[in-house]
Formats: sequence, C-alpha cells, structure tokens
Amino acid sequence: MYQVETAESKTFDFKVNDAIYSVPLFEFMPLKVLIAYKDMAKQNPDGVEIAQWVAENIFEPYAPGCTELLTVGQVVGLIEAYVNASGDLGE
Repeated sequence: MYQVETAESKTFDFKVNDAIYSVPLFEFMPLKVLIAYKDMAKQNPDGVEIAQWVAENIFEPYAPGCTELLTVGQVVGLIEAYVNASGDLGE
C-alpha cells in the first residue's frame, strides 16, 4: 500500500499593524486552490478580480481578518510580495 507522506509546508509571513500572519506558499496550497485559481484567471484576466480572488481564497482562509482594514493598494502590494515569495501562481 502506498502511503502519502505529509508535505512540509513553507509559509509567507507578514504583519498587518501589530498582528503577524502566515499563509502557505502557493506550491503548498491544496490542489483545489491551484485549479480554482487557474480557472478564475482564464475567465477573469482583470487584475482587480484576481486580487480579490487571492485575498478571499488564499489570504482570508489562512489568515482571517488580515485584509479587512487594508486598502486596495495595500492588498495589491501584499499579493505582489506573496507572488515574489511563491514564484508564479501556477501560471
């Protein structure tokens, strides 16, 4: 019987005000997140929609509340830093 080994996770750590958050790097996300991202990116090439999707489906599930008080520019900057840490987002 094949035993699937537990994957070691690496995280993108960031700070909003005084709170410290950790989000798994993209390659350590569940496969369904990668598939959903690729499907969404094909249908909605608009950068604002992609940023909204990443905030709602990557940041908020793993770091609840982290984007609530941020401006659009701050969220975009956070996503850019995440992409730099992760490499491309499966593109």
